[in-house]
Amino acid sequence: MKLDYNTLYSNEYKFNEYWFDNLSSTWETIFNHIKKEIPDFKINKALEIGCYEGRATIWLANNNIVESSCEYDIIDTFGGSEVETGMENTMEMFKDKPDFIYENFKHNISFHKNIKWNIMRDMSNKILPTLDLTPKYDFIYIDASHQSDDTFVDGYYANKMLKPGGLLIFDDYGWGDPNNRDLNHSPKLGIDVFCNLYSDLYQDLIPGGSYQKYLLKNKLIN
Repeated sequence: MKLDYNTLYSNEYKFNEYWFDNLSSTWETIFNHIKKEIPDFKINKALEIGCYEGRATIWLANNNIVESSCEYDIIDTFGGSEVETGMENTMEMFKDKPDFIYENFKHNISFHKNIKWNIMRDMSNKILPTLDLTPKYDFIYIDASHQSDDTFVDGYYANKMLKPGGLLIFDDYGWGDPNNRDLNHSPKLGIDVFCNLYSDLYQDLIPGGSYQKYLLKNKLIN
């Protein structure tokens, strides 16, 4: 059963947070641009590092961005975070339903049985080093820890596994916790370090600033 994205607010899917919705129009623009510039661009294998309830995941599935038989790997603890502003609703819900994020995610992807889902439930810094670190993914989305060092580490491993011509998206480039201004308590510094170190490998699709960072890996360089 494949549901239209417009039903996301119905009872078919289960969502408690809607953080992704403000970004969906940008994603549509990005993917349309890539398909225009690279007509043969396809997502046959994807990796999502941090998915929460799967709102971005479902957007990809319902907008024919990923191929119908895509292999889709997921890394998440499904435990939220107690230390970040904006997670108060999540922490409150954990009191009655300690596994609600995981259960909601599994429910939401159950409508897309054609996709080959592989859920790896743990911290990304524990799982990523154990994977086959060869280029195989067409698309990687990083939306996990908000700590700069963690974000860079996620990007470091993502770069090794992203194929030339693949798309890497970092979430929360523009996020900052109003209650904690420590430089490491925001993904931005880690993403900036990544972009500086690997500047020759990627094209920044929205240079100069955006809430997210959209990087297309150079086809000629691996």
